[in-house]
Amino acid sequence: PLSEPLLALNGESLLDGRTINNVCFPSAVAPAYAPAGHSLASVTIVGAPALAEAELLLDVRAQLERWFGEEVHTWRFLGSFVCRYAQPAQEPPNEDGFMRQVKLRPGLYVCGDHRATPSLNGALASGRLAAEAVLSDAAPL
Repeated sequence: PLSEPLLALNGESLLDGRTINNVCFPSAVAPAYAPAGHSLASVTIVGAPALAEAELLLDVRAQLERWFGEEVHTWRFLGSFVCRYAQPAQEPPNEDGFMRQVKLRPGLYVCGDHRATPSLNGALASGRLAAEAVLSDAAPL
């Protein structure tokens, strides 16, 4: 499907009935994640779909087929994992922006994806900002 380590984002509106948020192939990064000649696909769905698992699987397969063609028929479903509250909700309007202050008061710092974009990148960026603030405050004058 994708041999490069890319994250394929759904650019279509979720309002038009699309379920998939993104797809990636972890085996493109770590080949040991799949047997030789095969790929491991990871599909992310945001929210709680109103479909039963069997219906959801059919819906997801239909969407994947539009993206990757008929080869999707040869893909085997391995399982699903529900991660409730995997990322903090940051629905508009977002008055505080996506990079909130990491220094709450002298000596008290906070970081995490709830302080930035709700993602691994946001968590890492927030952690970097918090570390920089600590180092700056600890630096001798």
